[in-house]
Amino acid sequence: MLYMSVGIGTRQRAVFQQDTRKWLHRSCPATYYFGDGEQHPLLIMSAEIELPNVVCRMTRNTDNTEEHIETNTTPDSLNTDLLHIYLKEGDPVPHILRRTLYLAVPATTLLLFLTQFVPGHLDLLDDLSSGFAGDLKILRPHIDEWLRISASELLEHTLLITYISLYISMWWVYFQSRISDDEGRGRMTRPLRVQSLRRLLGYSSLHWDNKPARSEQLVDTYQKKGSAGMQVLAILIAVSLLIIDKIVDILPFSGVQSRWKQAILWLGLMSSSISFIGFVLCVDSFDTMFNRFKTDTIRNIMVHHFYKYTINPRYVATACMLFALIMLLAYYSEIIASLAIGVLVVAGFRFWFPDLYATCRHLYNCSLPETRNRRYNILSTLLIAIPLVMQTVLIFWLDDA
Repeated sequence: MLYMSVGIGTRQRAVFQQDTRKWLHRSCPATYYFGDGEQHPLLIMSAEIELPNVVCRMTRNTDNTEEHIETNTTPDSLNTDLLHIYLKEGDPVPHILRRTLYLAVPATTLLLFLTQFVPGHLDLLDDLSSGFAGDLKILRPHIDEWLRISASELLEHTLLITYISLYISMWWVYFQSRISDDEGRGRMTRPLRVQSLRRLLGYSSLHWDNKPARSEQLVDTYQKKGSAGMQVLAILIAVSLLIIDKIVDILPFSGVQSRWKQAILWLGLMSSSISFIGFVLCVDSFDTMFNRFKTDTIRNIMVHHFYKYTINPRYVATACMLFALIMLLAYYSEIIASLAIGVLVVAGFRFWFPDLYATCRHLYNCSLPETRNRRYNILSTLLIAIPLVMQTVLIFWLDDA
């Protein structure tokens, strides 16, 4: 008689009885041979299943002797089912564009009000505010200095605001695409069922599982990722400090140019400071994983917990560091900064929102979403072309002026 127990690493555990034999064969296609070289029928008394990596430990009793066999296999059908769930998720592009409008339209409207309406209608505002805010005439020199801008500057500011809104919206959708039982209270807070790296890893990665590690091998992979992560974070911490140092050197002289330039640098300084703090916390969390704990159970829980802690701070710090670099570029040229955002969104979108249709179509015989690819290509071209065209227009405009 053969007794088999199967252990795999995932979200679900179940105990299967003898009638589970066919299911196990279908999920773990393999042929089992024993010491005598013959293939024996399997009588499964119990099988404990986790996903997605399978370790089969079998014991066969023959003539009062025991033969122990351990083998590794992969339940391909179960793994591909997880990918199929991901492929059914929605397209993130409409959500990103919608949030871009939510951010860009109010910000651009405020910019137009402050820079076009207020300087041109001071008499009207003075009459409206005379009853409760006093005379605004004393503020006219400051209003002209702070708010009055040229048409070319207005175009540059509008372009930068729009691209910053796009960048923020991309990360907004990314973080909102979490896998969570908490549905949230509003449309803007509940988890988005869209294709993103966050959801893909949540479905397929053991390191993103909500349950602690259960094997020495998995703990070892956690620690290897932590060791590699600390090396990368050391570089990112140095980059954050370089950005902070550069902005601090420029900041005392920015007020001489405009309040707009000063605001850009302050945003960059705050973002780089946040990224520095986030990276340092992640390094400390990774370092905690390498403690020698008193029991294996405590070790498994602690390693899993401190690795999971780093997931959000790492991505937030990365987004803030990139934003700080963009703000530093915007101090010198807002159009170049907008172009940098466009390149970052186009190049990073395929990584942060991976589209696996082309890779997985042979598994499901599914057709490629041509409409989605065509729309993505058009938007990518526009994101790169608009800053270049605007820069060309402004060059000829300034030459004519």
